[in-house]
Amino acid sequence: MVEPSPEARAELAPSGTLRAGINYGNFILATK
Repeated sequence: MVEPSPEARAELAPSGTLRAGINYGNFILATK
């Protein structure tokens, strides 16, 4: 599983509480 960069993670989950699955899904959508 690809981990988003700290910058991308901060944008997707500022609170840091999103589940990995949701975070991963958002990361895929953001990179398309």
